[in-house]
Amino acid sequence: MNQLSCHIRWDLLVLSALALLISGCYSLSHQHAILPAPSQIPPVNSRTADTLASFPQELQDYLKIWNNWVNEVPIAKPNPAVTTALPPRQSSLAFPAENYLSTFPKLLQCMARTDLSPAVRSYLEQLALVHQQQAILSDIYHAVNDIQHAKKVALPQLLSATRRLRDFQEKFQKYCPDHNAASVNEELSPWLACWQKRDPLGVLPSLWRIIPAEKTSLPVSANTAARFCALYDERPVAATLPKELKQCRHLWLHQEFETPVVARGRCVFLILPALPRSARLMLNGIILTHPSPGKPAAIPLTPEILGDAPTQYLAIRLPAKAVGKAILPICLAAGPL
Repeated sequence: MNQLSCHIRWDLLVLSALALLISGCYSLSHQHAILPAPSQIPPVNSRTADTLASFPQELQDYLKIWNNWVNEVPIAKPNPAVTTALPPRQSSLAFPAENYLSTFPKLLQCMARTDLSPAVRSYLEQLALVHQQQAILSDIYHAVNDIQHAKKVALPQLLSATRRLRDFQEKFQKYCPDHNAASVNEELSPWLACWQKRDPLGVLPSLWRIIPAEKTSLPVSANTAARFCALYDERPVAATLPKELKQCRHLWLHQEFETPVVARGRCVFLILPALPRSARLMLNGIILTHPSPGKPAAIPLTPEILGDAPTQYLAIRLPAKAVGKAILPICLAAGPL
């Protein structure tokens, strides 16, 4: 009953916030609000003593909790090699979604007061929307980090959180603008579209073997490994490759995986993140046609392509400078052909 009551109160709060935001009757703007943001971790905005004095004690307790968390967040230096909203930096991972769940009751306690000014009440209602947005964003950051470490359990979590962010952005983006949420949603939407009517099967390992594209074989010592999708602090990957690989224009990345088993009438799909338009894919020596070069895609692996072998060998030809730039690893899905 308590859980149901909490959900009802949350829904009413969001609807109330939306109504007030539409009416434009708030004076504490989003840009100047005191907002916990796990994507950038700015210091909590300073406010005048008079303004803080007008806030309920519950809100000041709330801010104190967040200040304590902010002070513990590691400082992350910008990485010029990361030009996208993902992968997440370490500071983005310092605020788990549980932080929002544990502090949200403080906002409910504030909302229950009858002595709030219209400006403070509107501020709290907008802060509730921001809470929901940032909690979803935090879920995505942690799921992306886990899936980049090839944790298969993170794939359903990432799909769920990405769908929730998409739905939230459609409803509230113009009332609750946030550059990070908008960027993450924009980057993941084409990838999410590849999962329509498809279920997750697995995630390919994060480390891939690499050999030059100009040669078919090399001494064992010349082979190396690198992450298919490098972490924030690992980029750029190309700069750390051995000399004999760094000088190559193109490289072949090799990976193997167990042949997936799916029910009759369903097909296995490779779910690809955005790759360079010049990328080439081969499975067991057979060239795979990329349906939309340069964009995320779902490539069907029919029984004729997979064959009867228990193991599949996938190779991808990439420009050397593009190694490690994919946002997400390659995933396996099942769905109707």
